[in-house]
Amino acid sequence: MVPFHLLFPEVARLETRAVILLDTNPFSLPPDTYGLVDLYCEQSGCDCRRVMLNVVSDKARRQVATINHGFEPSPLEPEQTFLDPLNPQTDLSLRLLRLVRDHVLRDEAYVARLYQHYRMLKDAVNDPRHPAQKVLRALPSLRRSPRSRKTRRH
Repeated sequence: MVPFHLLFPEVARLETRAVILLDTNPFSLPPDTYGLVDLYCEQSGCDCRRVMLNVVSDKARRQVATINHGFEPSPLEPEQTFLDPLNPQTDLSLRLLRLVRDHVLRDEAYVARLYQHYRMLKDAVNDPRHPAQKVLRALPSLRRSPRSRKTRRH
C-alpha cells in the first residue's frame, strides 16, 4: 500500500480529509484532529478497488486506527468498511471505525474523491512512463519478488 501523498503531494495537500472532534461528540472519542491518510495498492494489474485509511491523531502524533474500505461490495468481504487486521489498531480504533463508516464515508463527494485518488494512483502504477514511476521504483514493497502482471481483483 502506498500513501497517496507520496505520489501526488500537491493534490494530497488540498484534498486530505481531517475530522475535528470537540469535547462532546457522539463517538465518545477524545477531542482531537484526526487526519485520514489514504493509501492504495501499488501492484501493477491489480484492480482491487480498495482504500486503506490510516487515522492519525494530531495530539498523539501517531496512527490510532487502520481502516480498510472497498469501493464496491465483495462476496469475499461482506463488510465494505472494517478495521484492517494486519495493521496497527488502538483502543480508539472501534470508535474511529464507527466515525468513518457512519459519518465520513456517507459524504459522497469524499468517497468520489477517494476513488479518483485510487484511479490516479493505479494509472501511475500501470504507466511505465508516468513521472511517479521514479517514486514507485524506490519503494521497498516493489523491490520484493515480482507478482503476476495479470489483471486481478482481491
